[in-house]
Amino acid sequence: MKKVLLYFSLIVLGTSCMSEKYMVSPPYTTVDNIAKVAVGMSTADVNATLGISPYEVLSNVDGGVWMSYHYRVQEHRLAITSLAQGMDQVGPNRKPESVDDLSAQNAGALQFGDWGTLYVLYVDGVFKSSVSEKGMQLGNDLQVVEGSIRNHAEDSPVFIVKGKPYTAEEGGTLVSPDRRWRKERNKRSEQ
Repeated sequence: MKKVLLYFSLIVLGTSCMSEKYMVSPPYTTVDNIAKVAVGMSTADVNATLGISPYEVLSNVDGGVWMSYHYRVQEHRLAITSLAQGMDQVGPNRKPESVDDLSAQNAGALQFGDWGTLYVLYVDGVFKSSVSEKGMQLGNDLQVVEGSIRNHAEDSPVFIVKGKPYTAEEGGTLVSPDRRWRKERNKRSEQ
């Protein structure tokens, strides 16, 4: 009986160690496929180009439908001995001096890296536009910078001297925005 129990325990232990482990992930596409999507494509054309169906329907209002797709960024896996020495191997006769060497930029094995979400707008079943989650974040930052530059450019250009912003007065003298603002405030209070 003990032998049977021992054999049974070994079989259970062996099969549990040999069993496969699974990771659940949504279907995803690549950035290369996203770049092939063009305005005017139908939903079926976009799905065929991306190689996947939408993950979610986010909004369906007045003929405009927002859908999300997942994608992954491809990265190069570079084998390096140290940052100072660079990669173990780049080509048949050459090692780079560092990972920043031009010959190291596209070497190494391709692998999938970060996940992202692409939001796609269809109007009446036709692709209108898309934006990625990261694109929305960076786009908001860029709009703030662009608005700031536009506002300053309308009044006068902004010059950066030793990391501090200055604007030019009528005579060409550079003045910090704080000092200019105080002058304008004083003029208004005198009136």
